[in-house]
Amino acid sequence: MTSAAIDLPLPSFFPEMQPHLVTLLDMIQTETWNLVNHASGLTRIRDDMKARYSAYLGHGMAGVEFSDNDRQSILVMENIMRPWLKSHGLAATIDRLNRIMEYLDDPDRHIDDMADKLTMLLEVMEDELRRRVFLYIPPERAYLYRDPQEWFKKVIPAFPSAKHDAEDASRCYALGLYTACVFHCMAVLQSGLYAMALDLKVPFKHSIELAEWNAVIAGIEAKIEPLRSMPKSDNREELLTFFSGCAAQFRYFKDAWRNHVAHMRREYGPGEAWQVFIAVRDFMELLSTRLHE
Repeated sequence: MTSAAIDLPLPSFFPEMQPHLVTLLDMIQTETWNLVNHASGLTRIRDDMKARYSAYLGHGMAGVEFSDNDRQSILVMENIMRPWLKSHGLAATIDRLNRIMEYLDDPDRHIDDMADKLTMLLEVMEDELRRRVFLYIPPERAYLYRDPQEWFKKVIPAFPSAKHDAEDASRCYALGLYTACVFHCMAVLQSGLYAMALDLKVPFKHSIELAEWNAVIAGIEAKIEPLRSMPKSDNREELLTFFSGCAAQFRYFKDAWRNHVAHMRREYGPGEAWQVFIAVRDFMELLSTRLHE
């Protein structure tokens, strides 16, 4: 099971902390089995100490040895837990862990006191985790979050500027943010649209980034028209088929999805978002056979 934990930024009126922007890429990915293992390991060590201490008391003995095995068990758990606690920002739990490590070197340490400290460590960790939000990703979508470039592995090398939007499109779908997935897919397409316009040397009064899609597509279509007057040849047919087909496809994408999502005219569900996701991936792979940035 894969989860993502998010620490939401405090509003700017909290003077003691600086607000920060949280995006999908800022989220902390966590494997929940790690949390189970940590809690289980600590509980097992604590319960073993408590049981041994109770057994000694039952026989009228006031003391019980804190063994080398106890020390080693705690050191192993500390070594495993600390990086996980740091990566999730569980500062108070780390403070409690530090206290345990200090007590571990105390020559007067007592097994029952150490067990109590482990109990407090578990309680503090639980309290801190209550302040975290975890998003569950179904197993069949986890790969889209874990390896967001996989579906665009043929596209990104040809269009590096599409990398972040391709990753965001994958992660958004994995998290159920379907309208956002479509939005990022349109941004991926834009890299291909600009590459085609530049390849055909479409003129613009200003930077191409300032031009609307309709103007860019119209400019591409204007550059394609002279191809129809070229003498017939295999090369002419190949160029005409490729560029005409791609220009028509861009216009379809614009009218079917881009205009709607860019101007927030509608929302998308899982089925249509997946249709867009696959269509964009396939089309950009086609573009990459002939165009690149």
